[in-house]
Amino acid sequence: MRKVSKPYWNVSNIDEWNYFQIREQWDILDNDTSGTYCNVGENKLNSKGLEKIFFSTLKRMGLENKVVLQKINENNSVSTINLNSNGATDAVPCI
Repeated sequence: MRKVSKPYWNVSNIDEWNYFQIREQWDILDNDTSGTYCNVGENKLNSKGLEKIFFSTLKRMGLENKVVLQKINENNSVSTINLNSNGATDAVPCI
């Protein structure tokens, strides 16, 4: 009989990560007046804001540097999104 391992995460962890994602989203929307992470006046995160929350969540999950984020650009090219040491993200075109 095959042994089934327990999942690493439980419902409590997922609820906590969801809470932190929502809290971080509101923090960005309330504090980013430059338009770096959100579309000013629209109260919506832009791709940079979503990337920031994505990488923050991966860190909380213990998956930092273990998941690759790729983005399909408007011209159908693909870029890998990397997190810098200062917390900003860079898009590197895939060749």
